[in-house]
Amino acid sequence: MKIKKIILLFYIILYIKPIFSSNLPSLELQKRLEKINGFCGKFNQKIIDQSGLNIEESQGNIWMKNTNTFKIQTIYPEENLIISDSKNIYYYHPSLKQVTIILLSDLNLNTPFVLFTNHDKKNWEQYKINQNKNNFFLVPKLKNLNFKYFFITIQSNGKLEELGIVEQNGQKNIFIISHYKKIMLKKDLFKFNFKKNILIDDQRSKK
Repeated sequence: MKIKKIILLFYIILYIKPIFSSNLPSLELQKRLEKINGFCGKFNQKIIDQSGLNIEESQGNIWMKNTNTFKIQTIYPEENLIISDSKNIYYYHPSLKQVTIILLSDLNLNTPFVLFTNHDKKNWEQYKINQNKNNFFLVPKLKNLNFKYFFITIQSNGKLEELGIVEQNGQKNIFIISHYKKIMLKKDLFKFNFKKNILIDDQRSKK
């Protein structure tokens, strides 16, 4: 599902900050992530296969207050909306008139990114972090995971430019941010508006 591919990319940075080890690239990345404090822009998401072929693409708008409070509005190829209010994630599909609600804390999606919900440094030490200028690469030390590494491109002032995952089969899921504008964002922007006749699939109540 496209929702998983989009959310997974942002899930990378939701819980990184509290659990870094003390090596220099980790500390530098932590410092830069902490500077994310309100911006808006446009995004272009690409799924690229092993041969370099672009097999899927989506475009839209993004607003991010901090690393766990954001709004992603996909316009192309089909409209949908993802809102995280720091506790819950709302995924709205206008053509179906349905919203799915899940807890942010339960967002493991059956992937190894569940490690980042755990603040145990021993878990985080399973990853090696490398830096090349504004590019940070997080490589798992374990070899039995379903991805090779993930990466974040972020400037020293906290300007987030790109993030992505490279899977074991070589497929890449890349999220590129453009038209970046630093701005103060009101809390109300990250509230989902429950209109009439919307079907609600509340996964929080199914625990």
